[in-house]
Amino acid sequence: MATKKKRSKAAPAKKPAPKAPPPAKKKSAPKKVGGAATSKAKKAAAPKKASAAKKPAAAKKPAAAKKPAARVAAAHKPARTDLSGTFASLLDKAAKYIETRGGHLVVEKGLSDAAIDALRKSIKPHYGHLDYPMSPSYRAFLKGYGGVYVEGGSFHPDTFAILGPKDVQNDTREIVHVPKGVEWENELDQPVKITTNHLVAFASAGDSEGRWCFAVDLPGPDGELPVFFHHQDDPRSARNAKTGDWLYSSAAKPSYPDFVSWLRDYVDELCADARRSGPSAYRR
Repeated sequence: MATKKKRSKAAPAKKPAPKAPPPAKKKSAPKKVGGAATSKAKKAAAPKKASAAKKPAAAKKPAAAKKPAARVAAAHKPARTDLSGTFASLLDKAAKYIETRGGHLVVEKGLSDAAIDALRKSIKPHYGHLDYPMSPSYRAFLKGYGGVYVEGGSFHPDTFAILGPKDVQNDTREIVHVPKGVEWENELDQPVKITTNHLVAFASAGDSEGRWCFAVDLPGPDGELPVFFHHQDDPRSARNAKTGDWLYSSAAKPSYPDFVSWLRDYVDELCADARRSGPSAYRR
């Protein structure tokens, strides 16, 4: 019986040696075969390193995705805040000055996007067709202020008037746009048929016949429209109806590049009692 026990012990010692790989994967490897365990530990460590290498890569990707989003948001928010702040600051400056002269500033309620689009489409010349790509800065202004007018004191109503929707329509048609066939002399004193269909009024220019206008056919890369002066008695910003050339070559240069730069000067001139109208408004 002793010999049987010895043989039975010897037999399993030999058999596990060749069959070590199958059991070593599950149970026997940790108990008997130290070398196999260490080699497997090394193999197991290798995948751990690989997985650890993947995790940092995955962590970098979302971080990179979040940064651009934050930059885009930061780029848009200050621009909107600065623009609305500029409008409020300039109108507040005008209101305070007007109050010192016994008048007050009337500010109409801002327009909705639908109302602004309706205004843009409502401009109809006496003849022909007009496309009005409203500038972003003027559109932003209309959303906060439908119209701004001075009243009271010693002020003439046209001293300071940023037109509301109805006045934009009426003044553009009655003061700025001319009927078909109207003639005016150019720089060479030659009578030519003129058109002002490229102009849309948005503010008074100091008297009842002068208006500040956008040149709707000259949008810049940023969508902003240049500002021109128009007067019924001296329509230098008109064009030759046949050729499209400016009636006066000197009028080809706008008075202001955009609405915001115009508004700054409009308020500054009011507060300095330097409001210019008529032909003198061309000299800027």
